[in-house]
Amino acid sequence: MARISILGGTGYTGSALVTEALRRGHQVTSVSRHEPEERLDGAAYLIGSALEPEVLARAVEDHDVVIEAVSPRGDMVGKEEGLVDQLIELTSRTGTRLGVIGGASSLLVGEDGPRLYDVQVDDAQVG
Repeated sequence: MARISILGGTGYTGSALVTEALRRGHQVTSVSRHEPEERLDGAAYLIGSALEPEVLARAVEDHDVVIEAVSPRGDMVGKEEGLVDQLIELTSRTGTRLGVIGGASSLLVGEDGPRLYDVQVDDAQVG
């Protein structure tokens, strides 16, 4: 059983990760800026911004794995890369494994679109 900390643990992806990790029997800490609408039995909650050094340190210490699932919205716009850099530094000192969840749905296949998730490749076009 691993001790897993999930940054963005009350968001769309993070909450799914918390639920699945709990289902698999892991010790889970959900880290988020806001209280969850509903707390899950068995999860610990650390409320605070991952941009705060003390919150980030607590999210890493005494955990085997840290998963960064923070959405780059609100106060995180333009700051996610710096957050990952800080996590790399912290986890390299503690030996904690780091996972980073990213999205590709907003990426364009070519200039002026379509978006990546909108693309359907016809088998006849694959060469």
